[in-house]
Amino acid sequence: MPNQTEASLTRNWAILIALILQIRGALGAAVTLRAGRRNHFCHLLRVAEGLARRWLILKAGCARFRTASRKARYRATIPDAGKTAPPEAPLLRLLEPDPVFRPGDYSDQPFDALPDGSAGRDPDDDCLVPSGTIPRRVKALLDVMRRPQHHTARMARWLKRATDKARVAFARLHPLRIGRPPGARRRGSGTAAQAALWWLDTLARDSLLPGWGP
Repeated sequence: MPNQTEASLTRNWAILIALILQIRGALGAAVTLRAGRRNHFCHLLRVAEGLARRWLILKAGCARFRTASRKARYRATIPDAGKTAPPEAPLLRLLEPDPVFRPGDYSDQPFDALPDGSAGRDPDDDCLVPSGTIPRRVKALLDVMRRPQHHTARMARWLKRATDKARVAFARLHPLRIGRPPGARRRGSGTAAQAALWWLDTLARDSLLPGWGP
């Protein structure tokens, strides 16, 4: 694996872990959240989940180029079925639903600048609402962080099944949605997570092209 690909996987993995831990630390054990804060968590989760999916696709693509001997050694390290299995955890949803298009999505112009907050706060942002699926989504991301090999194998199986199905019927060839990644803001927004999301989206989509090599 060339240093550029390996370095990209390593650096963006560190960014993903930092984002997951940031979300987990800020959420704590909360079962209710202010509406505005809940929306903020949902945005961060979309970014983290999008990062995780694209990292796993790129990692799975690189795994296809391992030598047969390395694959054999890897299989030999898989625990026996009789050993205690890890505790069950929510699984990251691999398939991204396609977005609902907005008029701005049909334009070649950059996305609008983010609001500066000068317009004042919406009073509804102070309403307490249930945290809903947020804790479960955080646990799923923590499981990706703790077991990247397991989830890379899940992604590899998903991609293989999609390829096999596409030979006989119409099917999505990858789990990524069309258009911009979930949670993505205009390019050059300045945050490491946003830059990583755009870059990993490019690398992951390239890795799905015929004849790609890491």
